[in-house]
Amino acid sequence: MASPLVSVIVRTRDRPALLREALASLRAQTLRDFETLVVADGGTAPPAELLEPAPGEGGLTLLHRAPPHGRSRALNAGLDAARGRFIAYLDDDDLFLPHHLETLARFLAGSDSYRAAYTDVEQVEQVLGPDGRFREGRRLVVYGQAFDPHRLLSSNYISLIGLMHAATDLRYDESFDILEDWDFMIRLAERGRFHRLAGITATYRVRDDQSNATTVTPWHGVEAEAARRKLFAKHWHRHSVATQAALVDSFQNEAWLLRRERAESAERLDAERAHAQRLEAGLEEAAQRLAQVEADLRSFRADAARQLQAAGERESALLATLQQIYASTSWRTLSRWWRLKAKLLGR
Repeated sequence: MASPLVSVIVRTRDRPALLREALASLRAQTLRDFETLVVADGGTAPPAELLEPAPGEGGLTLLHRAPPHGRSRALNAGLDAARGRFIAYLDDDDLFLPHHLETLARFLAGSDSYRAAYTDVEQVEQVLGPDGRFREGRRLVVYGQAFDPHRLLSSNYISLIGLMHAATDLRYDESFDILEDWDFMIRLAERGRFHRLAGITATYRVRDDQSNATTVTPWHGVEAEAARRKLFAKHWHRHSVATQAALVDSFQNEAWLLRRERAESAERLDAERAHAQRLEAGLEEAAQRLAQVEADLRSFRADAARQLQAAGERESALLATLQQIYASTSWRTLSRWWRLKAKLLGR
């Protein structure tokens, strides 16, 4: 069997409804030359009907591991089984937009200089409603920055679901059960440059019922802080004057971007206020014109009523005059004469 162009590793555990949506986003991809590796880390195996590959797909493989072995080992199981030239990642609670795989694979397949690329990712808040269903809340682009390997040592600005890289013997550090993707990308970046393809191609969904890894172990929470310190300790030897300068530069750049965004927001607010004032003035003018039209209409109706009344009075006077004529002796005499004359003349 020919190897697919892309292998997509999908982690899941006991969330068939979410897995169904994730796989649906894969089956909607414009690129068809890919295989799907569903790694069920513990729990019950996903329903068989979810695992039927769509026509044209490179196949779907289930790797069910019970009991669970952890997030990093789940990824490594997928990497060990992957046959594709390139590797992509999709957790069961996230989504790819239809052009995601094609965008990244086209770039990597055409490049001799880059072995990894990533796109921008939009975060969508999901709010649990009283009917048990989630509804979309706020939307925010949280992953959308140019690549800087020095800065990557201090902050993770690349989402794993936005990443695609060439197949590699590099594996995830199984001593990490959170921030494993950040650690992996630091080590992967030492093997070659990453390239950012600007544009949102994936959706990272955050639910408000504590069912995300990011909400169960929130940033600055005890577990996340411990993992971050462990990661910094592991990679501290990679820090240098350049990495510190990159960190300072990134802070200054972000501050400049925030100031620019604030200034642009102020300009937009001023423009919107001026537009609102123009609209208010236009509404006031329209209200005045409407009041005048209503006054003219009332005057027209009153005038029409007077004219109808006058016409009725004239009609009544005319009818009274006709009745007087018909009742007169002259009319009765003349009307008989005219009828006789008509008979004589044969009319």
